Amino acid sequence: FTVTGTTDLALPFIAFFLAFGLSMDYEILLLARVSEAYSRSRDTARATAEGLQAAAPLFTASAAVVLVVLLALA
Repeated sequence: FTVTGTTDLALPFIAFFLAFGLSMDYEILLLARVSEAYSRSRDTARATAEGLQAAAPLFTASAAVVLVVLLALA
């Protein structure tokens, strides 16, 4: 292992694609929760609020897990 003082060109791309993939997973989950709430109430504002409320604990727990893993890797 030789320190060169530069960043491997693949590393920023890998980080971007990983972040993009995670954000798409969360977006699909959020839209599914909003869609389920909309099919029950037929009210867009209420469905959005209920969907966010249903998905928020999962997003918070997932963010905590990612934080712990990244801190462990650092």
